[in-house]
Amino acid sequence: MKKSLIIILLLFANFSIAQNIRATYTKTTLNMIGDESDVPSELKPSLHSFEYSDGKSIYKIISSEKSSVKLVDKETHGVKYQSVHKVILPVEDTYYKDIRNNVFRQECSDPEGGYSLKDKLREFNWELTGETAVIKGYKCKKATAAVTSKYLNRSFPVYAWYCEAIPVSDGPSFYWGLPGLIIEVNMDNKYKISLTDIEIVKGAIVIKEPLNKNEMITREELDKRW
Repeated sequence: MKKSLIIILLLFANFSIAQNIRATYTKTTLNMIGDESDVPSELKPSLHSFEYSDGKSIYKIISSEKSSVKLVDKETHGVKYQSVHKVILPVEDTYYKDIRNNVFRQECSDPEGGYSLKDKLREFNWELTGETAVIKGYKCKKATAAVTSKYLNRSFPVYAWYCEAIPVSDGPSFYWGLPGLIIEVNMDNKYKISLTDIEIVKGAIVIKEPLNKNEMITREELDKRW
């Protein structure tokens, strides 16, 4: 299945480069990672913009009035986990991908600090299931993979729905690598990111790599935080 996915990606690579997209996604927290408590009422869905052009994309938060939750470490019976500490307002949360050059950048900051990250694109061993569904009016196919947290010493299953009619091997946040734009992604029922609206743009969109505004960390250091 993995070889077939590589062949499919190569076949439509030229078409994806020609696509220019502006879209918005909504991220909704469904359950807290490492905690059995309910999602706080203060934790509202956040709205994010997404732009793609010529193999590059940028995804960033645009809903400054909406809130998110800061997690802190707790320990029970010798087992460490993360739990809700308080509600904060993220002032920046930006993801940049350059697929041609295998570059990933993230800028994240909040009133208590943040970080800058530059690394290679995260690798996903996507499995194409063949399952189909209509999401937001688009015919989509389902793929599954896993995201590993070294901090929690476990992997979380990821379920993604992609649309082959939009031949862009990209998607929201750090997700990418499917033969079609990712319309919706669900990470182990912890959170869901769903397409809200989309516009196919005729002209090219200028997408610039974000500047470092915070302490530079490695992916290994970031993985240890969650």
